[in-house]
Amino acid sequence: MVAAFGVGAIMFPTFFREAEIAPVKLSDWLLVIFNFLLAVFTAFLWYSTQALWRVTRDMGERQSLDTRVLQRAYVSTKGRDIAQIGNGLVGHIVIRNVGRLPATNVRWFIDMTDSNDPDWRPPTVGESQLVPAGILSIDAKVVRGGPPRQISQLQYWYLWGLITYVDGFGEERFTQFCHRYNTGTRYAPSGGGYILPGNASRQHEFGNEAN
Repeated sequence: MVAAFGVGAIMFPTFFREAEIAPVKLSDWLLVIFNFLLAVFTAFLWYSTQALWRVTRDMGERQSLDTRVLQRAYVSTKGRDIAQIGNGLVGHIVIRNVGRLPATNVRWFIDMTDSNDPDWRPPTVGESQLVPAGILSIDAKVVRGGPPRQISQLQYWYLWGLITYVDGFGEERFTQFCHRYNTGTRYAPSGGGYILPGNASRQHEFGNEAN
């Protein structure tokens, strides 16, 4: 009996210590699981914050771009008559700022070419060929002519050129224009000579929206 009690006295503390260890191990596992879930939640929150920041940034950039497109200066052209003056022909175009900001540092080059090709395209205009023209205010328009050319027997005249300008937001823009006139539309005014009417011309205009 005494021996049994002694053995029990020895084994009981050992059992009790093992029983104490079990809750400690369980709490460690719970702590590990909690930290893991916290890390997952933190990573998800970071990813969501980054995604929201990107969406906000993209919306801001699109809004800024839309504002520039809607508010910037925009220079367009319209072909006017090509008229016989003496033994030559002179063509004129209307240059107009249809945007909502002044066009600054305006420069242009205007020329006229005869051809039998209905799909003729103008050559490249060099920087040295551009003539400074100053500022084109909002809704302002000016009429400018190209150099006189000798009368031709070819079927078409092309009034073409290039206009460069700063759009009000510090960006340099350009408008490349080409207006085709069919010599079959000419008529003789009362003062003599003949005129190729601008309202019968075909306009090929392609600016820097794709630039």
